[in-house]
Amino acid sequence: MINAAKKIKSLGATEVAMENSGVYWKPVYNICSKMGINITLGNAYHIKNVPGRKTDAKDSEWLAQLHSNGLIRPSYIPEEEFVKLRELTRHRANLLKDIINVKNRIQRSLEDGNIKLKSAISNIFGVAGRKVLKAILEGETDPSVLATYVDTNVKAKREVIKKSLTHTLDETNLFLLNSMYTQL
Repeated sequence: MINAAKKIKSLGATEVAMENSGVYWKPVYNICSKMGINITLGNAYHIKNVPGRKTDAKDSEWLAQLHSNGLIRPSYIPEEEFVKLRELTRHRANLLKDIINVKNRIQRSLEDGNIKLKSAISNIFGVAGRKVLKAILEGETDPSVLATYVDTNVKAKREVIKKSLTHTLDETNLFLLNSMYTQL
């Protein structure tokens, strides 16, 4: 990629036109723009050639002809700081989705093991819920003992909490829960 940009620069070219299909244009754009080559990105839909025998060479010639006549409307490319901000916000959004997915899988695994903690505690990932979950992961099986970890202000009666903590989790369930809890 860098060698191609150097070759373009050595030929004295200062303008390059290309389609902005997918993300394939980004490495070329990043390298060429840093070398002082002006890149015009055209929307592939707007610059498509007449149907027929289509080759890369013919596409290149067509693109060069359009560009030399000023017929390519350049695509908008935001400033680098906005691109970086967009990447960071998308990454944060993906992390939040991951957290939600892991929490849903933990809750589903608990319910598969007959733990209906959601019926006794409004937020199973709050203080009390995490204490109970941690105790289960450490091997505690007695519902009476597990119920003592629910020491925050909850509306459910102690018997309802005990009943919701009677479980049938085996080693595999505990391994998976531990793995998911660590991921969370």
